[in-house]
Amino acid sequence: MDSKNIMIVGYEKRAEILINNIEKHQEYGLVVKSIIDDKIKDFNLNSNIITGRISELSSIAKDISIDEFFFCCPL
Repeated sequence: MDSKNIMIVGYEKRAEILINNIEKHQEYGLVVKSIIDDKIKDFNLNSNIITGRISELSSIAKDISIDEFFFCCPL
């Protein structure tokens, strides 16, 4: 199976749960390449993950060839 590069938009508790599930289930073939959120300074992530602000979403997605987007919104 080919892996898919994903971008997560919004970094809240749901994003952390999503990342944990993706890491636990490598058979899904998903690779978190980027997380976009305006609270970027609060991130404590793997250094291989590209982060940025929501206003940079389009340019980052093009630069790293994102296959799928996941939107994580607070409850």
